[in-house]
Amino acid sequence: MSLLLRISELLEPFSSDPGIYMVVLHRIDGVPIYVKAKRDKKVKLTTLLYWLEGQIKEVLYYIFTRNLSEASFKFQDMIVRMYPVSKTLVLSIIARDETPLYKLDLDLESACREINNLVVV
Repeated sequence: MSLLLRISELLEPFSSDPGIYMVVLHRIDGVPIYVKAKRDKKVKLTTLLYWLEGQIKEVLYYIFTRNLSEASFKFQDMIVRMYPVSKTLVLSIIARDETPLYKLDLDLESACREINNLVVV
């Protein structure tokens, strides 16, 4: 099974959640490796995706130098959560502002560990 297919399987439950607008796995330089977005939100999310690409390096710097488990931003009526997967990958989740994130955080931490195990040799 290919690496991208396995990553897609791990992230599919998040992109299926009605409160999640977009799931993106980025390289440290901001280039998306995996993107899954809701169709009705694509125009709004495209602007946010371009903004995210420019923020990845700086956010990862803060996450790693301050030993954070995630970083969050609010953008209009959406929340952006960024989770480090490895030293070169970050997982971004874009959700409705009122989406309860406590259980989602636990599931995302588990998915990040699994992806890390796949990509780090």
